[in-house]
Formats: sequence, structure tokens, C-alpha cells
Amino acid sequence: MWHNAAANYGDPAAFRERLNSILQALRGGTWALQQETRSGQEFQAWHDSWHSRIRGDEVLHWLVQTHRHSVSEDDLQPASTARVTLMANQAGEGRELAAFTVPPMVPAELIPRQLGETRMAPIVRAATVMVVERRWRAGDLSEWELLEALAHCWGVLAEPLREVHRQRGRELDVEPPEPESGRLPGQPECMSVSDKNKTAVFRLREGRLLGLEQSALEGEEGPPELTNDRAGSEIEEPNQPPKPDPLRRMAWYFEDARGTLTTEGSYDQRVSLFVPGQEWISVVLTPADKQDRYHLWSRVAREVQRTRAEAMLTIFEAAGRRPGEGQRLVLAAEAADGRHRTFSASIDRRGGQVHFGRTRFDEDGRRWYFLDPIREVWKTAK
Repeated sequence: MWHNAAANYGDPAAFRERLNSILQALRGGTWALQQETRSGQEFQAWHDSWHSRIRGDEVLHWLVQTHRHSVSEDDLQPASTARVTLMANQAGEGRELAAFTVPPMVPAELIPRQLGETRMAPIVRAATVMVVERRWRAGDLSEWELLEALAHCWGVLAEPLREVHRQRGRELDVEPPEPESGRLPGQPECMSVSDKNKTAVFRLREGRLLGLEQSALEGEEGPPELTNDRAGSEIEEPNQPPKPDPLRRMAWYFEDARGTLTTEGSYDQRVSLFVPGQEWISVVLTPADKQDRYHLWSRVAREVQRTRAEAMLTIFEAAGRRPGEGQRLVLAAEAADGRHRTFSASIDRRGGQVHFGRTRFDEDGRRWYFLDPIREVWKTAK
């Protein structure tokens, strides 16, 4: 979950959605530790010592004592930042035309359009690249970048978990951090937020976002292509763990989308690709993508081929299929091995609130004709 949030750092809506998933998981982790250790004879002393540690830790206090279940836009707006730099490329080198800040929750694809209606319009037309550097902080934890704060929580919670395993005569397979690394025991080295995570690049003339979150449908940027070993053949490891099932959490993603729709009143369509080694990577759809549905899925198919994605999911609002039916929230997911899963629920908007009908599930994706270009890519690759 942490890495999925880092991969979507440049997308305000997707980042907040994944951030809240981490918060819920960490809170569940604190509860689970308490429940699993109640059988210990000296539980009370162990429990009290760790609660004392939590009370003295600024971030864990914020997570637990304030009953933090989610972070809203209002929580992020006061302390987060988004710095925009407009660049003109000349002879392969970038030349800065202008730099300024924008409200942190503004999606990158809306910034050029809004600037085009101001006195900065000539500068926008002269620029070829827009760089957006974000820093996500909560108003009541403003001294901490949020992903760094939650990585810190992971490290703190790993300590009692390791201790409990030692009491049971077992050891967790977690390498201790190097001296003076700044990491806590149990905190993986990979859980650090780099400048690359925090920066997204928008090509103005093409109207598409590039960067670590792979929001471009085409281009060199994004996940590197997978390659075989130098000898040109794949290496078989006898003890290699089984590959994760990309469709294993579709019900969770659908329920998460329902929560977003309930809270925000609408849900912008999103496409995600399951890329080996990186799992789900979100693709942000531009207004042009949404208007030209036919070419959209051909472009997604090319991206599936380029990244060797093993599955695809999309969540969207759809009109009813029969007369009199209202809108429905739909999740359609398909894997390269031919498996398909669809979740859907009717939407009823009344009095400013969103109500859902019964969730339906099926495994027949034949009616989703727009997936045919992707299916053809997988068929050809076999």
C-alpha cells in the first residue's frame, strides 16, 4: 500500500485514496498486535510499555490517539504544497520560463487550462514542459511529509512484532538497518520518498503527464521494460514464491471506489495496469482520452504491450443498460490468462447523498467490447 501511494504521489485524488488505505491498515495493525498478544502471561506490562512509547511518539500519537481513520482534502490543503515550473526545451536543455505555486489539490492536467485563462497564457504557449513538485503534509502533522511519517509508523510497529516473535522462539526475516541510517528496526530501506516520487512532468503540447506514477499512456518514461538475463534466457529459481494473483483484491478496490463516490459525490474514471514487479500502476485519463473512447483503449492496449502488463482494471460510472435504469458504478478487471471479474452497483443520488443498490458480481467480460484491443495483445503474446 505504501509503494502504491508513492507511485501516485503526483495525482492528488489517487494519492489521498491510497494514503487512507495505509492509515486504516496501520490502525488495524495496532489493534491486531494487542489481540494477538493477549495470551501472554505478562501482557499488561508489555502493553503498558508500548502504549507509553506510542504516547511519546508524535506520529503514532497522531495516528492512534486522534482516531485518525482518513485524511480529507481539508486536512491536506493548509500544509501541503505544489510548486510548478514551466520549461522551454532548447537543444535538449531545459530553460525555466516561470515558477510559482498552486493549490496542492489541483490535478496537473487542469493547471495549463487554468493558466491559459490568465495573463500567463503566452508563457504557457511558449513552454513545452511543466514540472510539478508536490509535498504532502497534514495540517495537524505539518512537520512530517506524510509517507515518511507512515514509514516511521511501520518501523515502530515492527519492533513489538519482532519482540513477540522472539518471545515465541522465532525470528522475523527482517534485516536490521545500517548504523546511522536514520531508519527504525524493521523499517525497509525502500520506504523512503525520493525527489523522483515527488515530481511529475507534464508535456504541454501532447497534454499528457509523465512520471513515476505512469500516468502517460505512451512514451519512454514510466516503468522500464522487463528483460531476460544476459544469456538471453529466463532464470528459473526452484524456491521462487508463487506470483501474486492480480485479481485477488478486486472486491476491496470496488468498495474503496464506493467510499470515494459516497464522500465526493462523483468518481472520475481510472485505468490501472498490473505490471510484474510493481503491481498496480494508475493511468490518469485526460479530458481528450474521455472524449475519444475508441482510440483510448487502443492506446491502453499499446501500453499493456510495452509494459508487459499482466492485468488491467478500470472503474467508472455507467448509464443503465435498460430503459429506466439509472447510473451504475462498475469495476471491470481482466487478466492475461483470460479471467475476468465485474463488480457493479446502482447509484441513487438523493438529497445530496449517494445511495447504492446491491453489489453484483460476475466473471463474464464478453459484454465489455472495449477490452478487445487488450485481449488481442495478450492473445498475440502467447
